[in-house]
Amino acid sequence: MAATTIQAKQPLQLEPFDGIDCREGWDEGEIKDEEDSVLGLGCTGSLAQVSCTKGPRGITSLSFRHSSEASGLSSARRALETTFSEDQSVSPKVVQRASLNWLRGETLGNGSLGTVFKALDQRTGKIFAVKEVRIDKKLDTDIKFKTALETELDILTELQHPHIVLYLGHDYFEAHLYIYLEYMPGGSVAQVLSQFGSFDESLIRTYAWDLLAGLDYLHTRQPAVLHRDIKGANILVGLDCKVKLSDFGCSKKTVDTMSQSLRGSIPWMAPEVINQSGYGRRSDVWSFGCVVIEMATTRQPWGSFDNAVAAMIKIGMSDLQPPVPEHLSEVCQSFVRECTQRDKTLRPHAADLLQHEFVRRCSSPN
Repeated sequence: MAATTIQAKQPLQLEPFDGIDCREGWDEGEIKDEEDSVLGLGCTGSLAQVSCTKGPRGITSLSFRHSSEASGLSSARRALETTFSEDQSVSPKVVQRASLNWLRGETLGNGSLGTVFKALDQRTGKIFAVKEVRIDKKLDTDIKFKTALETELDILTELQHPHIVLYLGHDYFEAHLYIYLEYMPGGSVAQVLSQFGSFDESLIRTYAWDLLAGLDYLHTRQPAVLHRDIKGANILVGLDCKVKLSDFGCSKKTVDTMSQSLRGSIPWMAPEVINQSGYGRRSDVWSFGCVVIEMATTRQPWGSFDNAVAAMIKIGMSDLQPPVPEHLSEVCQSFVRECTQRDKTLRPHAADLLQHEFVRRCSSPN
């Protein structure tokens, strides 16, 4: 069967923030022991600009509508920049700060935690995402929230890798915290899967290599950084259609690489996390393996659950591994099963997985 190119017919409705405390509902399957993160899906754009090439077994590649033109990525960027002059509802006021002078653009999302919008750097013409969070210093809850955000920003400040969403700085003024992040116009992997369908194994291989490279970078830092919430919704697609890890609201920087707290999204959560027997680097590897299943099926790695308790019992207390799609090749199935071994001591590290037959020939450039 010949490959066909499919283009999104309309923008996909974005969720403004990814990270809902499970006390507010089961839909997102979240458990977090602190305030929610605002550094997630808000820095993504509309999937209307994304198209895909689809083969007999799923999506083989993603592209932007402008990527076939001679001007390549620059034309796509110019198309994005026009929104600042065309949107008459946007205030023309330039915000001048020590770090950046920027012009506010269209809103990307609104939520109880704040607003996310595009911004244009007046000096360079670069587009980036801004998270605007109101902080009332008179409220203890806001002070706690600000502290949690600063912990997240402390982690992001030290990270710079081709497969991790870039943190550009932050400002605090007029009772608002403004967080500047790389703008990822391709949306999240979860959104792409919802819009277009499952990925072909060739694309899964490419994205698996990208993610493992980013994960190995986090895990080999001194001290190591644990992501603790790896899932399709926290993996974003850039203009070059490469993927990057995002949303470090659950992350932890630690010397011993073990944590006892219960953080993350239940369907992607490792058994030892649910059992609270320690979260280490191999727990991120389990979640990564679940993402491979997600990319191959468009579904959560264990299928549907009626409630959080049922999910936690099955994942944390059974002897099962998440079901691996049978249509995948034997080498890919072996790769997933290595990632999702229930005995965490047998699970390989990200560096080991980069040498696995499934991905080691992948030549994704850094």
